[in-house]
Amino acid sequence: MNITDISLIGRQVLEEKESILLGVSIKNSYFKTKNLHKIIIWSATKSQNVHIMIPDAPSVATLMALGYSQEKAQ
Repeated sequence: MNITDISLIGRQVLEEKESILLGVSIKNSYFKTKNLHKIIIWSATKSQNVHIMIPDAPSVATLMALGYSQEKAQ
């Protein structure tokens, strides 16, 4: 996995190895089981804590804006 420093704060967070927050989009085809496994294992080796964020309510509004029915979006 390649990490690119884009800010001093990002570099500092990676060096401290305290926590990693993973944001996962439920409709993004990249987040298949195989890729999630790789990302989580990598994160667990680089940090003391791994937090996984899966937005639910905001995703419903986004999916509805894309044309999904409310039932299907939920």
